Amino acid sequence: MTLRVIFQMEPLDIPDKSEIRNTLLLMREAEKRGYALYHYEPKNLVFKNGKVLALASEIKFTFAKSEGDYFRASKPKWMDLADMDVVMVRQNPPFDMDYISATYLLDLVKEKTLVVNDPSALRDFPEKLSPLLFKEFMPETLITSNRKEMEAFLVDHGEVVVKPLYGYHGYGVYRFKKDDPNAETFFEQHARRKGGLMVVQPYLKEVEKGNIRVVLFDGEVAGSLITIPGKGEFRIFRQSKDQKYTLTAHDKKICRAVGEFVKAHGLVFTGLDIIGNYLTEINVTSVGSLHRLNAIYGRTTESELWDVIVKRLPKARARA
Repeated sequence: MTLRVIFQMEPLDIPDKSEIRNTLLLMREAEKRGYALYHYEPKNLVFKNGKVLALASEIKFTFAKSEGDYFRASKPKWMDLADMDVVMVRQNPPFDMDYISATYLLDLVKEKTLVVNDPSALRDFPEKLSPLLFKEFMPETLITSNRKEMEAFLVDHGEVVVKPLYGYHGYGVYRFKKDDPNAETFFEQHARRKGGLMVVQPYLKEVEKGNIRVVLFDGEVAGSLITIPGKGEFRIFRQSKDQKYTLTAHDKKICRAVGEFVKAHGLVFTGLDIIGNYLTEINVTSVGSLHRLNAIYGRTTESELWDVIVKRLPKARARA
């Protein structure tokens, strides 16, 4: 089957390929399968003359060892997304008004073109808000921009983690203890610059044993791993170590509940973050971990995901 697949994401020639390595896996697998492969940046998505168009380049991978000769991109041209079989939304946050506006445009083509993940669901179920739909699995959570509320939550719990509501990859995440002068400084500066909504949760000591990531393909568990943070660290950074992980009965209960939900809403590729017994995030934008699962299990999860996407195609097509 010759499919036409187009990726919405950052420029491919960014210096740090680790930011897009999971997307590159998916792109290379698509090319291996003989799919026609295209790429455009979100800023080049437009609505014009009744059509949703993208200024896109065709991509050919060279598979050369030289980083500078990794792929070739054709001269960009305007393409009608209704003529594509699949649009892969793989841009990283920020989850801002430009991101949201793009989902409205993609909504206009999803009856004819499969959009992964579904643009309405991307817009409606942000990663740190969607766990609110599964309160039975969540840690106690405060979402606010009110300084006094955050300070009171810290006093009540003694130690908290504070993170921006629409952040990603652990950026802007802080851990504070009661009477920590850094906490007072943070809250003061946040209020002064009107820093927006924050997620505040009790510090979960279980994170020191590892952060569990479960990857779902169309609502079904595709793989799981646990990431052990570096010494003295609670966030998942490069010094962390991935290990194989077997889901507990409680983990499976979480996965069943969330899996049914994401499948029903067209969220084909999702990632659950679990700490101890708690669901902390449901990742839906530019989900990663494929390369990590491949490394520790010896799999080709990018191929497995494409198999799932292809099975979804007849449900999304309404071609004349």
